[in-house]
Amino acid sequence: RQEQRQEQRPQLQHQPSSRIQSKPATPPDMQDVAPAEESEEVDLSRSLRYSAEQLHADKAAKLLLRAEENLVAVHTASCKHGSDLIPQEERLLAGVARDSDMESYACKLRAIVNEKQAQLEKLTTALAEYEQRSANEDEARLHVRGVNLPWA
Repeated sequence: RQEQRQEQRPQLQHQPSSRIQSKPATPPDMQDVAPAEESEEVDLSRSLRYSAEQLHADKAAKLLLRAEENLVAVHTASCKHGSDLIPQEERLLAGVARDSDMESYACKLRAIVNEKQAQLEKLTTALAEYEQRSANEDEARLHVRGVNLPWA
């Protein structure tokens, strides 16, 4: 009878329990990390024994850095584009003062305003992305336990 019971019991294989081996579900906001960074994540978890929380915070910090770089690049482009429009606007104002062709003036002004709005939308999107990544990084950093962080 005892032999039958042992045969009926499922054989449990011992698997070392490690927080590093099980990968937590990646939140949607963290899914755009490059595959090369995935291998870096594995290296960090093995060599430095990073916890899942530390890996999550590391990903969040990398995404925040990308958002910072993008925000500065978009703002720079927006400023450049805005400064390129100033001479066009000055010529437009001089033309309307000279010719009083309000229809042409309004049409050209609408085109300039549309360009400015498009630039502002890009800048607004980049700023919102930065703000979201910053909040995500702050949240991820707060979940890291057992590590003395200078900002904690």
